[in-house]
Amino acid sequence: MFSGKDCRPTFRFVGEQWKDKLGAGILLKNKEKDRVTGPESFPAFAICILLRGKGEYIDWETQKHYPLEAGNYFLRIPGTVHQIRIDLESQWLECFLNLGYHAYPYFRAFCGISPEHPVGKFTPDEAWMQKYFELKKDLKEVPEQLLLDLVPRFFELAITALREFDSRDPAVRLMEEACRFLCSDFKHVPDLKKFCREHGWGYENFRKKFTEIIGISPNRYRLKRRLDAARALLLQKQMPVRIIAQELGYKTSNEFSMHFKKDSGMTPSEFRRQNQTLME
Repeated sequence: MFSGKDCRPTFRFVGEQWKDKLGAGILLKNKEKDRVTGPESFPAFAICILLRGKGEYIDWETQKHYPLEAGNYFLRIPGTVHQIRIDLESQWLECFLNLGYHAYPYFRAFCGISPEHPVGKFTPDEAWMQKYFELKKDLKEVPEQLLLDLVPRFFELAITALREFDSRDPAVRLMEEACRFLCSDFKHVPDLKKFCREHGWGYENFRKKFTEIIGISPNRYRLKRRLDAARALLLQKQMPVRIIAQELGYKTSNEFSMHFKKDSGMTPSEFRRQNQTLME
């Protein structure tokens, strides 16, 4: 089932943006060049499901290591620098779904995924795999005008994997909920102490647990996600910088520019010019 030309990766572009492509395929990684990949980041959002083998996912920013084995998935999140290390003797076998750059905000909002939780558990059953192979076949064969009809099927398979029953520590699930709360409205400062009271936590204990699980403080997390949102908005050339600053809760354009340059090494306008080709 996992050999032959039918398992080779297939990619098709949706629209004119090179980042927005659909893809699926089975990857066997057992050569020396496969042992370590990266550090690298990807322009598109993808979910990779490990069917066989073992290794680890390394977040390059926090240097957190996540063990990988059959029954795990790991995420390729746009802009997140990471590294995969593979145990070649384990005969690593993965299947993947490439959903394109613009799919990520939807999965972040509705499935609660984030760069701080790049690895999860999912073991595909026979029915899921059957749908996967049918989708891959159609991806290769459908005419261009029917390509967008495949998008709901890509989303269905990915959502099934991401929403599998999660029996992790309740504290982990609370921190994921806190991540969504911190990013739900950038125009107003969230009342994190009220959030803690409503969930039966003292603020200091919560802050320490959040930092332990997520890898950075709540304040730093919100700042990073706000700047991620700024980069996405700056790629929309019709939005003036001052409007983006207002949408993200900055008091002035100068304050926004100062924070953006401190994090990115360039002003919002310089970032926009550097990425001009992505906006055309």
